Amino acid sequence: MKLIKMTLQDANGEVKIQSQWTKASGIERGLRQGDELSTTPFNIVLDKVIRNLRTYLDRTIFNRMS
Repeated sequence: MKLIKMTLQDANGEVKIQSQWTKASGIERGLRQGDELSTTPFNIVLDKVIRNLRTYLDRTIFNRMS
């Protein structure tokens, strides 16, 4: 966890609006787009959603009967 915090510490970002860049500002939340770390939380959350969906569908008319 400490390593993750270190990689995100002092992160800055700029936004391009038309052809002008804004001043750099600190990023306080979230992960940078394309960051290698962003795939892990995404996969963990997606796995939970899929498991919950399967449980939900097992209790509905969509459940196939063998």
